[in-house]
Amino acid sequence: MNIPESVAKLTTEIPNDQFSFKPIKPVLNVDEVIFYIKKSLTLQQLQNFEKGLNFFKSNVSSDKVVTQNFIALISETLLEALKTSKINEEFKVGLESSTKHSLNSVNENLESLFKSLTTLNKDENLLDVKEYTLIILGYAIGTLKKIYNSRNQNR
Repeated sequence: MNIPESVAKLTTEIPNDQFSFKPIKPVLNVDEVIFYIKKSLTLQQLQNFEKGLNFFKSNVSSDKVVTQNFIALISETLLEALKTSKINEEFKVGLESSTKHSLNSVNENLESLFKSLTTLNKDENLLDVKEYTLIILGYAIGTLKKIYNSRNQNR
């Protein structure tokens, strides 16, 4: 049995149909998250947080570049800490050199890895940059939670 055309038209969804299902995508307001975090930090913590926020990120279009930027931030932070550490001055130069060499090796290995993975994935990112960055953010927040929870338990 065929449905009359006039009845079929009644069941067609149109974009402005108030009864049609419209999926709502939640929007992450990053500025609100940043504001909330900033207002909860001490001055020293805020300086460290700002360092991460303001670290040079020339390109965030690929998983490889985001990873390399993250490794560069870690490298710079580690080398700065080495310079101001209590390690004997006569060892610092050698340690700085070996640290730079090790971090360059990590970057070269990541470069090769991502090049292979991207090629095998038909020249597309293997990881969605937004999702990947949220994983890193979740890891950082989870780590901070553990640190602060263990400090509170030790009091």
